[in-house]
Amino acid sequence: MNLRWVSAALPAFFMLACLDACMDTRDGKDSLQGPGTETVGLHGMAVYPDGTPAKNADVIVRSARYLPNAFPHTGRAYDQGATTTDALGRYSLDSLLPGAYAIEIRDSGNQAALVRHTLGRDRESRAAPQALLLSLAAISGRLERPEGLKVHASVGVYGLERRVFNEFETGKFMIADLPQGEYTLRVTSLDTVLGGVDVPGIQAVAKANVDIGRVLLDTLKEDYTTWARSRQVFIRTGKAGANVAGTVADFPLAIHLDSADFPFDTSSAPYGSDIRFASAAGAPLRYEIEAWDAARRVAVIWVRVDTLRGNDDGQFIRMYWGKPGAEALSYGRSVFDTALGYRNVWHLNEDPRTAGLILDATASGNDAVSPVPYATDTNTAPVYQGVYFNGRQGSLTTNQSVRPPGSLTISLWFQSFSQGKLLGFQNTPAGTAATRFDRHFWIDKNGHIRFGVNSADTAGKVLPNTRYVSYTDGYADDWEWHHVAVTMAPDSPMALYFDGAFSDRDTATRGAEDYSGYWRMGTGSLEGWLSTPVREYFYGALDEVRIEAIVRSPDWIKLSFETQKLKSTVVKIAPE
Repeated sequence: MNLRWVSAALPAFFMLACLDACMDTRDGKDSLQGPGTETVGLHGMAVYPDGTPAKNADVIVRSARYLPNAFPHTGRAYDQGATTTDALGRYSLDSLLPGAYAIEIRDSGNQAALVRHTLGRDRESRAAPQALLLSLAAISGRLERPEGLKVHASVGVYGLERRVFNEFETGKFMIADLPQGEYTLRVTSLDTVLGGVDVPGIQAVAKANVDIGRVLLDTLKEDYTTWARSRQVFIRTGKAGANVAGTVADFPLAIHLDSADFPFDTSSAPYGSDIRFASAAGAPLRYEIEAWDAARRVAVIWVRVDTLRGNDDGQFIRMYWGKPGAEALSYGRSVFDTALGYRNVWHLNEDPRTAGLILDATASGNDAVSPVPYATDTNTAPVYQGVYFNGRQGSLTTNQSVRPPGSLTISLWFQSFSQGKLLGFQNTPAGTAATRFDRHFWIDKNGHIRFGVNSADTAGKVLPNTRYVSYTDGYADDWEWHHVAVTMAPDSPMALYFDGAFSDRDTATRGAEDYSGYWRMGTGSLEGWLSTPVREYFYGALDEVRIEAIVRSPDWIKLSFETQKLKSTVVKIAPE
């Protein structure tokens, strides 16, 4: 295999394709249509190897620098024109600007040709070379990082409408429907701190799969001095803020912006695409924009901070914005990376009545659906907005059957108006009836919150009784927002935390029954459990539900509560 080392010098989502009504003049040849520019015509012919005309074949002419979009929000790249060949294999197109083009010709039998041609104003250049239709070719390879971390990226082809995603676990990719010819690939990383790279000079051969070997992506190189605005974002873990003692790594920090600390009219993009974050030393940080509402002047952004020290009110990261044309680098999967223990993260910021899916921010892609529509709480949830359940019929269920991890942290925010089941795991995707159900939070008939499991040994064998932990120092159905988390593992007892503080522990429980099922929000079976509520449907609201395959530390859990809660004092944005 060939080793291709490519240094990443451009932003991950900075598309090299030209958009409508713009020009690309990197080599002095690529040009796209603009007002008042003289156009010319192009004609050519397509045949098969035996000389037979390729009639009724599709002909698509694109700029040589055309790229399919990595994401819909970037807009559509420029597509010059399309036609078909006649009975003699001839084609023609009018109203093209002079420039470099990729001409793709393909018949109904999946034979194709690629012609690259530079169209000038002289008459001779208006005849494209003859195209020879052959069987399709393939290009494959493997995307990697130098330090061995996994990569999730799209691979596009300049000049063609081809784009694939690599396999996250293996890094492998394949583009299997190419005409024979020479190509430059564009690898666009979906990780916020990795750059996109070009891989030139790839020769695709008909009926063959050309394996280009490894393509290495390096850390994104951005010159933040070219951003017009910046501010320090202080993260206070001492007494003025979270008051935690320990250090945590790769922490997803919730940054709330409003008109008091961020001038929304100075952002050069309507959805915050020019926002960037960097460590105090200048290293780029991964982030996800959960919400950006310039009209209401509010935003919520999750930033993956590499290190947060305890008892330190002076540490900070830096926020940059105000660069016209900067592409959005927001990507939840790079913040809530499955390699860091995240199984599922549901921000619950979608409206189930219209969105269809409640998205999982992790690479697991275990989105939730709502069998019965109901409203969302759009104003008072700790992290932008949450989902409201009416206590009678509303619920959410994940679309994949999974097996929960042995090491486990489950956390969520809730606002309870009465009793009911908040979250649980069971072997049925709908209704309340199930034969296996546990790992659930519920508000019992006395107004206390409990978490229970079907206790099992480390091999998954069910023990004689169910086990639970509870918060009984106060009432959970008080209409206030509360944060609750539970941790357990074969080497760690089951423990419950309420509003960031330790509440209860069951040292006898080191595991739960091993079975496949679905995560359910808002309802589920509770038959036979302690202090079962009158209703199994939850009456209240949920926000920021997470399933993690790791036991988070008490400092991590407290920091989550303190940084996400309403009117948090941990994050302080300094003046410019």
